[in-house]
Amino acid sequence: MLSEAEIINFLKQQFASSNEGILGIGDDAAVLPLSSEQALVISKDVLAENVHFRLNYFSPEALAHKALHSNFSDLAAMGVKPHFVMLGISIPPHLDAIWTKNFLAAFAEVCKENNVILIGGDTTAAASELFLSITVFGFSPPKFIKYRSGAKVGDLICVTGNLGSSYLGLLALEKDVAGLEDYKNKQLFPQARISEGLFLGQYNSSSSTLHSSFIIHNSSLFPIHSMMDLSDGLFIDLQRLCEASKVGAVLQIDKIPIVSDFEKAAQLLGVDPIQAKLGGGEDYELLFTVDPEIFSDLRAKFQQQFQFDIYPVGQIVAGSGVRLEQNGESMNIAVQVFEQFFLSISAVLLDNIGRFLLGIRPLTFQIKKSEVF
Repeated sequence: MLSEAEIINFLKQQFASSNEGILGIGDDAAVLPLSSEQALVISKDVLAENVHFRLNYFSPEALAHKALHSNFSDLAAMGVKPHFVMLGISIPPHLDAIWTKNFLAAFAEVCKENNVILIGGDTTAAASELFLSITVFGFSPPKFIKYRSGAKVGDLICVTGNLGSSYLGLLALEKDVAGLEDYKNKQLFPQARISEGLFLGQYNSSSSTLHSSFIIHNSSLFPIHSMMDLSDGLFIDLQRLCEASKVGAVLQIDKIPIVSDFEKAAQLLGVDPIQAKLGGGEDYELLFTVDPEIFSDLRAKFQQQFQFDIYPVGQIVAGSGVRLEQNGESMNIAVQVFEQFFLSISAVLLDNIGRFLLGIRPLTFQIKKSEVF
């Protein structure tokens, strides 16, 4: 079976963009220029029952929320607000009309909360498991759109919030551990950083306001050079950003922000907290790189705007790959990562040989959101 990365790379070769200005496969969203002043930004996710979610702990309301916010996060990672959405849904026989209506009502409510309009989609029956396909659309002046490929040597690597909590929540749900509600809610009801993405996309070094009327793009005024969301874990997502930008990175483990009782929760769940910080996915925070000379100004204005902090966790360097440090010392850690399609096999194994496997391959059982292709 081909891995997700192998499929994406194969399709990149088959559909290399030949049109100047079009960004297709490989970032959080595709970018189609409509004019010199406007671009259409599109992202798509698919979610399959027992691969990306389990209905024994995902209510219809939680599933609708997460399905939308995981998609919204793709556009936020580009510095773009979502405006429209399309929904494809394949409904299996075990879901009755009440469940379906509750899901659709919750889906509509989340859209309304975020001023997003449903413009169409498709419905069909499914043989045995629920399947969702969501496409989200947004518009932005091209100069405000952020990509993975813009990181520069010397940039600070930053994140917008605490990491690893969603992964611990997933394990708590899978293992049916009592308590840890805050962690579970991070998994069930994630929040896309839409406003924060817009702020970072439009931040410039000469003013604290969001600028929507620039006529000429001056890259020196836009010192946030690259951005993406954290869906698959900090280590692997930073590797992807480095590959896209053709640079390397030093990641300081001790600088990664976590909630105060994170290590206690990780211990309760039998997880190495360092692995959870580095490999735990689905936090949907923003990962970005920024000119260090303006970081203090950016941080102060971000805190004033959103009442929480951004955190520097490393630096972009020449070369390739991600080097780990802790308290200034190099660390040789085999970070556990996962593949989406291996998860589908693991879901079957869970049904057949028991949940004790979670303690053996913890990062296998993690919801995966793929890149656009």
